[in-house]
Amino acid sequence: AEAAARPAVQSRILLALFHVRQGAHARAIQQYRAALALEPGNAELWHQRALAESRLLDFDAAIVSLEKGLEQKPAEELSLVMRQLLGRLLARSGRTPEALAIWQQLMAGRPDDASLREDVLDLQLAEGLLDAAVENATALMNQAPDAYRKTMRRIQLADVLDRAGRTDAALLEWEQCLADSGAGSWVEKEVLARFERTFRRDDNLTGLRAQLDALLQRQPQRQGLQRARVRLLAE
Repeated sequence: AEAAARPAVQSRILLALFHVRQGAHARAIQQYRAALALEPGNAELWHQRALAESRLLDFDAAIVSLEKGLEQKPAEELSLVMRQLLGRLLARSGRTPEALAIWQQLMAGRPDDASLREDVLDLQLAEGLLDAAVENATALMNQAPDAYRKTMRRIQLADVLDRAGRTDAALLEWEQCLADSGAGSWVEKEVLARFERTFRRDDNLTGLRAQLDALLQRQPQRQGLQRARVRLLAE
């Protein structure tokens, strides 16, 4: 009633947010469209409209809304959020090269922003862009500020490599994590669990035994490796 009596931008936004909470995204888009007719230079309105359009799976319309919003030169944080969403929607629309270009621009503009790279990595994995995810995970590992975080990011890189079907490369990265960790540490347990998972996925117990034998030759002091090998032999 307020929006009908006094159709100002704020009343339109409030009604649109109500529709969003109700799951009535088409009605929300109508209100955002009416608000934008009154205030076309409002980048946040374009962003909210794009979100509603994306929830209706109208990705092409959402992309157009985001592009128009970005033309309004929004503040840095809003621009970052909008460009991340734009990359995701481009990927979902099958416009993979454009999506990758958006994310590369984001990371090039903030090369030391590890949290941004991690967000982009999550997006790349969610959209199945595995080669780009491997490249990004490698950069994250190389930027690690200390040995502990480098090991954590190496484990992450190996997981991404394994997911991308590059199992041999993943095994090498996990082995390096093992070499960098203390005997009996939780990192050792995590890495051994990943070795087992990888070989058991294909019921390749012979390959697992060969892997454990090779690791023991290089790191014979690890009782965790010895126990894992004994359990496998008993099985």
